[in-house]
Amino acid sequence: MSMVDYLRKCKQFRIGEMLRMGPVKARLADEGGGMSFTEFSYQTMQAYDWTVLLEKFDCRFQIGGSDQLGHLDLGAHHIKRTCGGKFVAGVCLPLVTDSAGNKLGKSVG
Repeated sequence: MSMVDYLRKCKQFRIGEMLRMGPVKARLADEGGGMSFTEFSYQTMQAYDWTVLLEKFDCRFQIGGSDQLGHLDLGAHHIKRTCGGKFVAGVCLPLVTDSAGNKLGKSVG
């Protein structure tokens, strides 16, 4: 898919809705932190991916860590808005951490 095609698919996403979500809101409120465009737009890729999984494989449920709540929420809203109100649901589970409380998983050592 070209970038132009992807941007056309993203026209249903609303910036205000994305800004109100907990993880994004918290990152933007942090004076020393903030969020890059890459991080901000990543949630649209995750949400669109769920739409494709629904269309191709009837994937109505997704499971993710608690850090994925924003992606799951945005994906569910996007699907309801663009796929005739189909029912989908995301389930968030607590992150698996080491004894120091650091996240463990495929994206971290």
